[in-house]
Amino acid sequence: FPPSALLLVQTAVAVALLMPLSLAELLLEESGKIAEAPSLAVVSGIIYLGLFASIVAFLSWNRAIELAGPQRCAGFLNLIPLFSAIFATIFTGESIRIYHVLGALLIITGVYMTNRTKKNGQPQEGSRG
Repeated sequence: FPPSALLLVQTAVAVALLMPLSLAELLLEESGKIAEAPSLAVVSGIIYLGLFASIVAFLSWNRAIELAGPQRCAGFLNLIPLFSAIFATIFTGESIRIYHVLGALLIITGVYMTNRTKKNGQPQEGSRG
């Protein structure tokens, strides 16, 4: 499968399985009454998650793998918890503790070490890329 075809199949299956449940949740409240229409903020958030956080991220990741190779890209998956912590701080007001800073330093050091190269362009011994 090409990556874009896999994305299409995954998205179609997810929509087919989750749409009935989403509509039921949207239409019924706990009391069984019909709920209000979703706000513009809710609809915008769903569109953002569907387009950018899912499709654009998936296509970008696959393009990076094509350009740099899977060994080089694999280390960057470790940045996900780092950015999650950063965005939680920005958008939800989470506080940063010393263990967050230490974890961020370890993540950045690990990504650097797995992607460093010698001066001649060859990967350092012990690095994957």
